[in-house]
Amino acid sequence: MANVAVIGAGAIGAYYICGLYDCGGISLSVIASGERRDKLKKEGLTINGRRYALTVRTPQEQAAAGTDLLLVCVKHGALQAILPDIRAVTGDDTIVASPMNGIDSEEVIGNVVGKEHMIGSFMRIASERIGQSVTFDPDKTDGIFFGKLPGGAPEEAVERTADIFKGSGVRWHISRDIVHDIWDKYMRNICFNLPQAILGVGVGAFYDSEHVAWISKALEEEVRKTAAAEGIILGPLVRKPKDRKAAAYSTLQDIRAKRHTEIDMFAGTLLRTAGKHGLKLPYTEYTYHAIRALEEKNDGKFDYTDDE
Repeated sequence: MANVAVIGAGAIGAYYICGLYDCGGISLSVIASGERRDKLKKEGLTINGRRYALTVRTPQEQAAAGTDLLLVCVKHGALQAILPDIRAVTGDDTIVASPMNGIDSEEVIGNVVGKEHMIGSFMRIASERIGQSVTFDPDKTDGIFFGKLPGGAPEEAVERTADIFKGSGVRWHISRDIVHDIWDKYMRNICFNLPQAILGVGVGAFYDSEHVAWISKALEEEVRKTAAAEGIILGPLVRKPKDRKAAAYSTLQDIRAKRHTEIDMFAGTLLRTAGKHGLKLPYTEYTYHAIRALEEKNDGKFDYTDDE
């Protein structure tokens, strides 16, 4: 029996809950505290129209300690707050994977629990969360990619993770250069996810408008320049028109739902990384401030009246 715990039952965590829920040989739990714990225990989670009753544990429960595989699936902005929870759940033999967006969650978590617990990972999924309901297309979801990190958990941990996913509903792939592949996804997020959020258009605009395509390419080149300074050479980015031209990536979903976005993890981290090498990224810097302004607008900061 493998014990698997998920922190973050949202658009990413729901994929693992769905894929592992009915899998024999796996004891699945969700780690949560306070109001979030109470809500998940009471309401469960609805995924693709099916309601899942969840085993919810606090990080301090004895049953949560020393899990075999811990999947950290929170939004990047929530990561710092849950680091004590991750530390509490991580035992001597726990493997920790953080298939979150971005390029630094493994380092942040590894600094707390020890890099020897970490494998590198990322997700390829198009999902949407509205309240306690998450939807995604299983047939068009590539799932999790994971692999050995330099200085991280040994190769045996990668194989153990694969053994846990075998026979489950989770699609999984072992990456032989996980750092490169994480950066590749990061580049895709920045050059597609972010311009879409500013413009408020479906993904079809990247292929139907030379202007939207130009913006995307300008951001792509800034990611490439920064990656190269870090010693990572990214390959060609294949741009394929999507079946659903109106589809929205996560940042536009957040803007439309008036949630704060992951812009600091996307553009903010890229700017800080580039700054270490003395690089200037004018298009990324503009994008960062534009999305911050959209967040302020959603927060009501600009709800002026005539007498103000």
